[in-house]
Amino acid sequence: MRGSDAARRTRLRIFRILAWVVSAAILVLTLSPTIPDVPLHVSHADKLSHVLAFFVWAALVTAGWRWPGWLVLVVAAGFGIGIELVQPLTGRDAELADIAADMAGAAAGLWLGLRLRAGDRDAKTRDGAA
Repeated sequence: MRGSDAARRTRLRIFRILAWVVSAAILVLTLSPTIPDVPLHVSHADKLSHVLAFFVWAALVTAGWRWPGWLVLVVAAGFGIGIELVQPLTGRDAELADIAADMAGAAAGLWLGLRLRAGDRDAKTRDGAA
């Protein structure tokens, strides 16, 4: 049982570290003066990038910190809105559509994070019953 608890604590630490790394990457990529070139010509690549970034961020935060879902979404909204407010200072354009993409990704990431949490709870229950 102790090994399982240690593994869960290690997993939480990894989720938290990755969440901080993803947070930093989001800030660097969204606040850099130039938009990195996307080698593929994908329609709406910018919006897909926002969805993907906030999906990963919300999944890691939800799984790592065990925040309630509403708080994850509020923090994601604040993060996205804050980025859009600062972007004009870096020569980039602020877009409401980016915030919508951020929130769509965060909502999907929240779902995944909750599934990861449920898996941890199920494993803890199984370990306790054994």
